[in-house]
Amino acid sequence: MSGFDKKQISSIQSVVISAFNARQLNYLPAKAMKGLSPKQVSSLASKAVRGFGAKQINALPMRSFKALDPKQLSMLSRDAITGLKPRQLKTLTGEELAAFKPAQIRSIDADAISGLRPGSLNALSKRQVRAFTDDQLAGLSKKQIRKVEDFLEDLSSRQLDALPLRVGRSSRPVGSSNDVEELDLILGSDPLA
Repeated sequence: MSGFDKKQISSIQSVVISAFNARQLNYLPAKAMKGLSPKQVSSLASKAVRGFGAKQINALPMRSFKALDPKQLSMLSRDAITGLKPRQLKTLTGEELAAFKPAQIRSIDADAISGLRPGSLNALSKRQVRAFTDDQLAGLSKKQIRKVEDFLEDLSSRQLDALPLRVGRSSRPVGSSNDVEELDLILGSDPLA
């Protein structure tokens, strides 16, 4: 398996790829991953996807990465999750991101977190939201924060303190007046009320 290249892997029929197990996938070099088609990826058993590592998942062509279904995504190893780049995270729907277990969410690289779409963040359960680390929360953009009201409601006090814009427990922002105005708009509170 370790000798495969892009051209060789692309020539293998999906029915054969579907028989690969996690160990076999783990031995595929990153250069071979570039040859996997969406049809081949979608044919993989969910348990087999556990074999992907960070370099392999990052090497998948975007169209092939998008072929992973929620069940397959829920089986990705924490190592594979660390390899996700913002461009890959941006493709995840709310349903797909919600398939991640809390440990998988904690494994998302803080530098890649800005790739998550607000709608996907809002689709997470409270348990999943509470899995975000301080570094990950600090990596959220102001644009993301403005559009993730449901996500913000599920954060703990400690997590709220880690946001680039500070929000107090009462959902009242703390910090510069510009940040206060931004968060008042985000959280729907009326500063004149």
